[in-house]
Amino acid sequence: CQIVKQTTENPKKKSNILGWRVITLCCACFLPTEDFSKYLVGHVQETKELDEGPMAEEAAYAKMCYERIGRTLQKGRRKYPPSDYEIESVWNKTPMLMKVHFLDGSVRTVIIDAACTVAETLLELRSKLETDKPMDTYSLYHVCDEIGLSVILREADNMADRLQFEKDFPKPKGFSGEMNWKILYKKRVFEDNPSKLQPENLDALNLRLIYYQAVNEINTGIQPIPKEHSYQLSALQLLVDKVVLSADNWHRYVPEPLRVKERKWGFKEWNAQIDPPFQKLRGGDPKVAMQRYLRYARQWVCFGGTFLKVKRVEKPYNVLLCVHWSGVYVFEPGDRKPILGYRFNDIISWSPTPNYIALRVGSMTKPYEMKFYSKNTDEILFILQAYVDMLASRIQALKTRQMVKRAQARAQEKELLVEGDISKEIDAIAANPRQH
Repeated sequence: CQIVKQTTENPKKKSNILGWRVITLCCACFLPTEDFSKYLVGHVQETKELDEGPMAEEAAYAKMCYERIGRTLQKGRRKYPPSDYEIESVWNKTPMLMKVHFLDGSVRTVIIDAACTVAETLLELRSKLETDKPMDTYSLYHVCDEIGLSVILREADNMADRLQFEKDFPKPKGFSGEMNWKILYKKRVFEDNPSKLQPENLDALNLRLIYYQAVNEINTGIQPIPKEHSYQLSALQLLVDKVVLSADNWHRYVPEPLRVKERKWGFKEWNAQIDPPFQKLRGGDPKVAMQRYLRYARQWVCFGGTFLKVKRVEKPYNVLLCVHWSGVYVFEPGDRKPILGYRFNDIISWSPTPNYIALRVGSMTKPYEMKFYSKNTDEILFILQAYVDMLASRIQALKTRQMVKRAQARAQEKELLVEGDISKEIDAIAANPRQH
């Protein structure tokens, strides 16, 4: 109310402009009460018509306000206040640009407004990727590598809110470095069993995205591999990237756990092992190299799963929880020794809290509850629900196919019965033609 009063017949130009900027920012985050909204809309509509003359700048802000009111009505109230970047974009009347990173190192820039959702950003990304294939199994993640945090974004989440989230996020205890946040696009779930993945059947875009996701999981240690296997895989990577191993880039092609384990090895030692298989591959097709890499990757235990560091109340305390296409599994973090695993049909229910997620498994009469403490409980819940929904869809599709088959069988049986009756009638006519 006070800001509307300030921007009504205000003789001070500077004060009037500042008032309209504040209204623009407010309308992008929340709307007033229903009773006052009609006065606000009337004030905005009246001002946006004054696009010529001394009120032209105020009219430009009023048009921005009008658009934001509609978008806020459609998308709802924001969770965070405007970031410095958003305030700057309103001050300068410029669009907000957001970078989306891919695991192959490429970046796409998308335009967002104050009400832009993750779902809308995913649609824009799909058009930029120039694909007509469904990309429903991919998501956006808000990632900070320095503190090892990855937050999966829901489709209804507001993109502009992520900018202020970065600023408000507290530094973990003992961390004194700089936190560099980014929006990352990667595959969230697999529709079919990833261990049976057929790389040669993938289109070029999905082949590239899944390949670089597999490379990232090896290089960061999510999927541990023997040193001997890393030579061939590194050679395949070099072929895909069309580079040769050098003193400047070798660390990007050797998995981090192996670099730590073999601290005495440098470029010369690794090159001596990687160069021979690379020379055999040199000049080959990068597409075929990606396919070969994924044929190796699909052999991993829980390939395609989401691995998250969690804590338990029993030994071993620090473990890896993997949510996979086939179920939920727990591994020791070092050598990936499996501790336990449950198929989805063994899981009775789950209940999340901000600090942990409880899984109840076994039978309804004697359920066994396991608690996993993590800062990524929201992601665990999201992935769990996604796979359970997909499982339910597969079961429903199977039931539908069975019903169709039964209906077709009944129809065919009925048709055979009718044909049998007609045959009998024809035989009767043939035997006694005079009676007919």
